[in-house]
Amino acid sequence: MPRIPAILKVFDSVYFPDHKETFNPEKHIILPSDNKGLSDKTKQHLADVVAYWSEKRDEYGKYFKVFLLSPFDKEENNASSNDEDKKTYYLSKPVEHKRNSEGKLIAYVQRQRYVDFESLKKAKTTDDLKDAKE
Repeated sequence: MPRIPAILKVFDSVYFPDHKETFNPEKHIILPSDNKGLSDKTKQHLADVVAYWSEKRDEYGKYFKVFLLSPFDKEENNASSNDEDKKTYYLSKPVEHKRNSEGKLIAYVQRQRYVDFESLKKAKTTDDLKDAKE
């Protein structure tokens, strides 16, 4: 995918309440340090994420680490934002992943790979990332 989101905020422990209870950042963000100085926009974004994923995965009454990412939609991403300057980065084209020597297509990120951003921007194929910094 040519879209690389920025991590806007990380919440180490968020309680996903039962489906009958409305998410409340002051009550359900467990670590007080994660709740300091949140804008109303960020609180709403988090509430939307919790509601969506609770229902989609049927995960209620559990704790999760939550990452809020910059939007993928170019129009939403280019809209002016008061509290976040980080934006989704768009590569000029996707980084191609080629089949291995046996002709099989094996996922490049199968075991979660991290590469430095400069190498990713320059890469034409995932083979170009073999020597990139992790």
